[in-house]
Amino acid sequence: MKTFNVEAVKSVDGIAFGTTRKVVRAHFGDDYREIKKSKLSKNTMDAYSSCHIFYTPEDVLEAVEIFPESKVVVNGQAIPAEYDAAVKWLKDMASDVEVDGDGATSAELGISLYAPNGRIESIMTADDKYFA
Repeated sequence: MKTFNVEAVKSVDGIAFGTTRKVVRAHFGDDYREIKKSKLSKNTMDAYSSCHIFYTPEDVLEAVEIFPESKVVVNGQAIPAEYDAAVKWLKDMASDVEVDGDGATSAELGISLYAPNGRIESIMTADDKYFA
């Protein structure tokens, strides 16, 4: 199981948001596919087996979507794998948590849980402007 260490709104595995695609790829490796997530995407992303890495139109790191096969540790604390426990964890960590039918988000932490059926399908992490 891969572990992603996140410093809230700042970095993933020591790679700061705003870092160039070239540096991100050097860190995460060559085992990716470069694709557009949707027709509305402003730029391509790098699809790895454990995560999707998103870039701004200027080609700098914007966000990382991590899949549930991986462990996500934010500021030294692991996000629980079970959705209700993860929402409680998020609410304990931040004061701005919004919960809706698709999951829960905190702009303060730069964390979003995507769980449309009550099961976490991915965890997105980004800088503090991404979810604002």
